[in-house]
Amino acid sequence: MYRLLIVDDERRVREGLLSHIDWASLGIQPCGAADDGETALPMLEQMRPDILLTDVQMRRMSGLELSTKAREILPELEVVFISGYSDSEYIREALRLKAVDYVYKPIRLQEVERVIRQVTAKLDERARTSAAQSRMQSLLEKSLPLLQERFLCDWWQGRWTNEREILQRIEQLKIPFDARLPMVPLVLGIDSSELEENLAQLALCEAIREGFPRALTCVCAREIDVLIQPADGAEAKALPGRLENLLARLSQRKEDAVCASAGIGAAVQSAVDFANGIASARAALQNRFFLSGSRVLFFDPEEDRPPCTMPLKMPELLEEHLRAGNRDALERCILEALDRVRQRKDMEDARTLCMQIALSVEAALKSCGAQAGLALPFCSEAQSAGTLDALQASLLQLVGRACGRMESLRAARGGTADAVHGVIEARLSEKLTIEMIAQQLHYSPSYLSMLYKQETGKTIGDAITAARMREAMRLLRETDDMIYEIAVRVGYHEQAHFARLFKRMTGMTPKDYRKQALS
Repeated sequence: MYRLLIVDDERRVREGLLSHIDWASLGIQPCGAADDGETALPMLEQMRPDILLTDVQMRRMSGLELSTKAREILPELEVVFISGYSDSEYIREALRLKAVDYVYKPIRLQEVERVIRQVTAKLDERARTSAAQSRMQSLLEKSLPLLQERFLCDWWQGRWTNEREILQRIEQLKIPFDARLPMVPLVLGIDSSELEENLAQLALCEAIREGFPRALTCVCAREIDVLIQPADGAEAKALPGRLENLLARLSQRKEDAVCASAGIGAAVQSAVDFANGIASARAALQNRFFLSGSRVLFFDPEEDRPPCTMPLKMPELLEEHLRAGNRDALERCILEALDRVRQRKDMEDARTLCMQIALSVEAALKSCGAQAGLALPFCSEAQSAGTLDALQASLLQLVGRACGRMESLRAARGGTADAVHGVIEARLSEKLTIEMIAQQLHYSPSYLSMLYKQETGKTIGDAITAARMREAMRLLRETDDMIYEIAVRVGYHEQAHFARLFKRMTGMTPKDYRKQALS
């Protein structure tokens, strides 16, 4: 119920109002009555009524003066005047004092009830509005951290493009920010931690806010964006060192250690430009992929760099070295390619190149008939590798496993000389070359020739010729085929050339050899 104070210098009016109106039915509880303004003032302070029903003309202090002083004590007080005058000057003064209504003397109780109902309706509406505002304020206070973070994320990603609107929103959300100070953008990335990712991010945010009390932080994807406003040039100059020390201490904690790196972007003065500053800090952080061990990295505007693509002949070289079992040459080839991508400092280029190399090694394994299945796990790992050094180490491990599978394949096929002889015997009628044999046995031609020479003391060319001559002699002894037919069956399509080689190997012509064999 609303509290009502009645002030009138006529006793019968005060008592009549108190006794002849059903105040409870109107939602009113009279809390007192006074005979003049001076008496009413202390009652106002003590009882703090919601409604003041006061005569205008009274001894010592008028109702108008009382209303003015009462509003100083109770700014939300609603005032209804009782007056025996219809003078316009009183009406104008009452309007200036924002009176709710008038009740003229002689007082009609129905009129008093009508006016009081209007006042309570106004008070009810104010209460509803106040309750709604309180709920909204409570909700806003509870949601404020989330609203602040969402706004910071949108602002720093470039979704707010008007300087005035950004500053207004900052003020509305009560974000601590000084538009007069420069803004230094940071992007923090977690390198490793035994904590779960969200807990590691929380620990990192808390450490930043402890080290830089004026810092604003926002978690965007798997990184933490930060705005720091140095108070002066000396503080700005000291920022990288302080940040390096903070990250070092965080990595050395016993229970909740977090190893992280930070990219420092180009400082900006305008709020609308901060999204570009964050982008430059993110580009700086990407350099940790190439500079393992550095915790604080600075933005370096991109210079023109040569494009980084896998050399066209690199797949052929990889296959040649793999067939030759030359792991050192394989690794040199890969390291040279990675050195080129280091100079470019493009993380996606580096990942792509490493995956292309892995797929080329896989293709070489398949072409040799060896067990594959190495590239897919590597490509999956490459997507999350933290540094190029880590990615390089994984790639070299893949090369080692590929070489091991090639060795297993060769061991399963027996000695090199026996394998070469088997191919020669099976393909004797073809125009056989060392390259064809090497391809079938999954060696490079030069490496296969070297191995065969070491094992037999002869060349593969000698072995091919010897095998052909042995088969020719058998055919001359055991068949009636014409000599030119035998020449074709052992891989020679010119009879004269076959005859010269045959004589060189046996000391007689094919015709003479047949006669001697049949005699």
